[in-house]
Amino acid sequence: MTRVGRRVRTSRVLVSVRGSLAIAYCEGTLDRSSIEDLVDRLRGLASQGVRGFVCSLERVHHVHFQALDPLLRMQRTLQASGGKLVLVDASPYVRQILDFGGVPRHVTMAEDKHQAVWQVLQGGEAALELQTTAT
Repeated sequence: MTRVGRRVRTSRVLVSVRGSLAIAYCEGTLDRSSIEDLVDRLRGLASQGVRGFVCSLERVHHVHFQALDPLLRMQRTLQASGGKLVLVDASPYVRQILDFGGVPRHVTMAEDKHQAVWQVLQGGEAALELQTTAT
């Protein structure tokens, strides 16, 4: 039983960091506030040098439409700071919500975590290659 006015958490996010790569394991329903919390966490990690972010949606059963705007803002923020975001393991239902909101036009989608990590690392290598060529 919940108290009146008390917010019940419908999602959880666990973030694992390895060097310059972070994997966020999301669970439950992603709403605007949970995405904004994730944005704050990723912003903090980006300030510590993490540039690649994989967001696993394997255990997400719903994404509120209002969460799509903060998700796209997160992508733009990461991209502006040289980072990359890849969404992975979305169920057909969650993928449909993301498609409807136009997310795949702006955020890379992957079928599994290995492919997502590879895409993040390839992006980093391409950026490094570009920097090396420019100097």
